[in-house]
Amino acid sequence: MSELEEPKSGRPVSDDRETRARLRRFRIVITLASLGGSLLLAMALIRFGVVPPGPFGWLVPGGADVVEYPVEKGALILEEPGAEKSGHRYLYDEQLGWRNIPNWKSTTFGRPLTINSKGLRDREYAYEKPLGVKRILVLGDSYAWGYGVADADVFTEKLEAALEGEAVKWEVINTGVSGWSTDQQYLFLRDEGLKYSPDVVLLAFCVANDFKGSLASSIYGLNKPLIGRNFGEFAGDPTALPFVNQPTPKPGVTVGELQIPEVARRSVMEALFGGISGLTTRSGAVFSVASFGRFVNPAHPMLKELSAEARSIVAELPGALYIDLDSEFSDRGVALPDLVDKSIAHEDHWDAQGHRLVAEILEGFLREKGVLGASAN
Repeated sequence: MSELEEPKSGRPVSDDRETRARLRRFRIVITLASLGGSLLLAMALIRFGVVPPGPFGWLVPGGADVVEYPVEKGALILEEPGAEKSGHRYLYDEQLGWRNIPNWKSTTFGRPLTINSKGLRDREYAYEKPLGVKRILVLGDSYAWGYGVADADVFTEKLEAALEGEAVKWEVINTGVSGWSTDQQYLFLRDEGLKYSPDVVLLAFCVANDFKGSLASSIYGLNKPLIGRNFGEFAGDPTALPFVNQPTPKPGVTVGELQIPEVARRSVMEALFGGISGLTTRSGAVFSVASFGRFVNPAHPMLKELSAEARSIVAELPGALYIDLDSEFSDRGVALPDLVDKSIAHEDHWDAQGHRLVAEILEGFLREKGVLGASAN
């Protein structure tokens, strides 16, 4: 990873008094936390196999179909129960836990599912941004990835299409990976996402599971990285967050699970949001958060609390933009049945209509904030 430049607008993040106060609070809470404990991974949640050189035919355990994966010798392919319908298959990654399988084509509930050469559910993009082009890079989990909908129906594609009439050409790059938490999204942005030179980094944040996922080294039966307790060794710089559980153990390996207690939840998310914001602003881009999750059960007190917490954390970040998609749904009289196709096992993920609405909301939001009016570099 290349060394990051200092913010163009002024002094380093480490000099920010408010940031340092949050870091002190983080250190105190994490120091008191116990990260021990052992857990045998729930193998019922995941099957795995070491695969031979590609291209090849591999009989998926428990299925009758031969699935071809364009991967190299020794790669570890993961699939979750019901993968033959959902399309949820991944490539083990020692830094991120898992990621999309590059150069792979499949279906998700019978709809086209295409992963490009860099492992993104999107068309091909060169790292180098073309002249006269601006880019929105979207970080997220299965909602951004597009669980259950066709390639062309994911909100990132709909948003890009909606911006085709702009004076400046906009590209919307979807980096979502099903199951990822905010810590994995931070690492992806730090190590790879910024190579695309985005003008806007949009974090699609699901309050229903992203808080929880960032407090554990294992989720959905998969090992993952976790923010480390020695946060104070980095001079208050949230763009240099330390991580543990790396290299990430392979699925099926019995490890001692690392768990950050719930009392540290806000401190952890302040660090991760601050890290993503810091990386974004240092690159000269705009950081924005689109939160959601209450639409599943708007009256649920915990979802309300988490939504409010996400909003307040973003409010502390200089220059960060925030939109509450759940409030936007409510203002439009849109409820769960309007967003989810219950005829398939969507698990409350947006259907094509829901993705179209999200794209419409995001377009209006970015236009209102003046993000779309800037001239190209």
